[in-house]
Amino acid sequence: MTFDGAEVADEQEFLVATNSYRARGGGFSLMPKDTVVFTNTHQFLFDLAEFFGDGRQKAARPLKCPWRFSDLRRTRAVFQTSTKARQHLAEIVDFDPIDLGDNADGFANIEIGF
Repeated sequence: MTFDGAEVADEQEFLVATNSYRARGGGFSLMPKDTVVFTNTHQFLFDLAEFFGDGRQKAARPLKCPWRFSDLRRTRAVFQTSTKARQHLAEIVDFDPIDLGDNADGFANIEIGF
């Protein structure tokens, strides 16, 4: 894994933003509890759904985003997905997708830029 073009060292630390399901849902936990910096008991997804809904309802409270993304220019990420995703890469051409082939479990490895 690299960051800013250099290999990531074991002692480097990164702040990862993810949803609650990925962090501790689905019967498994990707993030040890003692490493969580911030958590929110309210599901932000519901605020977003309400805000972007049909416009007839108002949010129950003002939406205040408790986080922000840092500058993602020159940032790339690799994710694993269905091999069927390859037929849709043209739809995300703005993200400069690169097909890295399949992993040992048969998933497609796709690299995208931000």
